[in-house]
Amino acid sequence: MIRPSLRPRSAFAVAALLAASLAACSNTQVPSTLTGEPVCADFTLGGATNKMRGGLRQPVRVTVLDDDEKVAHALILGKRAEGDPGVRLVLPDKDAEYKVEWSQCSNERASVPLRAGKTPERELTTYECGEAKAYKTETLITKKGDRASHTLTFQPPPNPSCWTDERPAEEPPKPAPEAAPPPEPADAGAEDAATDAAPADAGDAGTDAGAAKPPEKPADGTKDKPTEAPKTEAPKPAPLGPKPPEGPKPAATQ
Repeated sequence: MIRPSLRPRSAFAVAALLAASLAACSNTQVPSTLTGEPVCADFTLGGATNKMRGGLRQPVRVTVLDDDEKVAHALILGKRAEGDPGVRLVLPDKDAEYKVEWSQCSNERASVPLRAGKTPERELTTYECGEAKAYKTETLITKKGDRASHTLTFQPPPNPSCWTDERPAEEPPKPAPEAAPPPEPADAGAEDAATDAAPADAGDAGTDAGAAKPPEKPADGTKDKPTEAPKTEAPKPAPLGPKPPEGPKPAATQ
């Protein structure tokens, strides 16, 4: 009886296991971190009690392409605080060269209430990014076993604004009316002078009234006559001019 050799089968099994392990190693995925992600703090809408989750008004989409084939992509909303975990993409751990496209959504993301137990991923199920045109394209070169080479740096979008507090506009306080200036105090020196001058003037007036005498009559006994207006003399006629010379007289007849 001839027994079949088990060596070919065992060698084939070892080769298959080695190929599977090599394939598994070639498909190893590593996370790629994102640095410089914007921070958008929580805000209030309409009142202090309406707490809303912070985020970009228009989220940013990052897409990693390998010869026009999409390898990974993510939607960036912005972190609520600097210490919060950022967005991560998963890329193959190999030597490769990728094209990275940064685009901004044309639609604004609606304000989302801050609710316990809700994650941004679950709240994005109804959000539609709309048309997103690339505003930045760059190259990413990764090296196998070097996770630092997988790091992406956030590229600021055309509109980097975050959601901010939106409260009803309050009317500015009206300015208080200006108080009327207090009346100026009377001059004390003038009052004292008026007080001192009043009795002296009264005494002098009485003395002058008692000393006043009637006008004296003229010595010739004539009474005072009313003053007459000066008489105006009539203009004198102009003097006559010289008389013309007389002609020769006629001879006397004898």
